[in-house]
Amino acid sequence: MTEPNDPRSDPLAEAIDRAIASGPAAISEVLSARRYAVRLFERLLPLDTPQRLLLLRNVSPGRVRAVSEHLREEARRRRHTNWRESLRLAELAVWTAEQMQEEGGATQAEALTERGNARRLAADFAGAERDFHVASRLLAQVGGDPLATAELLSLRASLAKARAQFQAAIALASQSHRLYAVNGQANGALASLTQLGAFHGYAGNSEVGIEILGRALDLALDIGDSQDILHVANNLALVFTEAGLAADATTLVNRARELCTQVGTWSDELRLEWLAARIEAAAGHCELAARILEGLIPWCRHEALVFEEAQVKLELAVIHLRLGRSASAKRFAAEAADRFRSIGSEHDQERARAVLSHLAT
Repeated sequence: MTEPNDPRSDPLAEAIDRAIASGPAAISEVLSARRYAVRLFERLLPLDTPQRLLLLRNVSPGRVRAVSEHLREEARRRRHTNWRESLRLAELAVWTAEQMQEEGGATQAEALTERGNARRLAADFAGAERDFHVASRLLAQVGGDPLATAELLSLRASLAKARAQFQAAIALASQSHRLYAVNGQANGALASLTQLGAFHGYAGNSEVGIEILGRALDLALDIGDSQDILHVANNLALVFTEAGLAADATTLVNRARELCTQVGTWSDELRLEWLAARIEAAAGHCELAARILEGLIPWCRHEALVFEEAQVKLELAVIHLRLGRSASAKRFAAEAADRFRSIGSEHDQERARAVLSHLAT
């Protein structure tokens, strides 16, 4: 006969016992699924998209989550080195997560967040907005992982900035920074703080932007990651340029170039050359600025950076206008306006039209 004080007569105690007993098995199963996802990804890499989908259809239900998460991580790793492959992998992550149906809300949300960012980098702003909207809804439904929410806010801020919605970008980056800081995520806090400073600079609040980026640089130095330091320095140089502090911007760009040779990517190098052109233009060296920008166009085309190419052409239109080259200014402005229209960047399209209107008077 069971005694009243026997612990095993307590349903809660029995449940705890079962959980403890099953813990090692559950951990082993998770680790096994992760190892499987890594091996599967290695098999996926040399395949084209239809073959990849065929292979993914055979993933057992218990391993779908791990596979989707690994695909998302690999897409993230390629964000700034190979956006095309990043987009393809993010699309596979979304497709795989969708196989989980109701139980995969958080996994789907994170995959959609990654695909949305890849679409942003591909200048598919409407597609990015759709993915971010659905990801936000799914996160809310499952209770909202604060770190997943913080990343989504940060990427939505980048999309708002690309659309020249600077006040919205500032608000989103501020929310993201608060979430990262409250949850003790130094790297996320640094990234969102850097965003916040740069967005203030774009919005014309140079003094605020420089102060925030100064704090970001201190944090980057504390963390000690050279790529983080390079990223902050690039943004600080940009805000210096926008503020008319060409000498300070030049010093930062030169120091950043040294760092870029050690840890930078092609996108970092592209950004530095672009900054150098802006600095030269601000200093009145329009011929040199034009040569630098013209050299960036083939680079943008090779990497299929359609939004960035249009921005370069708009800057070239302005510089050629200052140089009195009306025909080439009109050509660059018209090409930029057409590209901005095709990708739905209304603010930049209006800027290009303003140059064309000036040329018509």
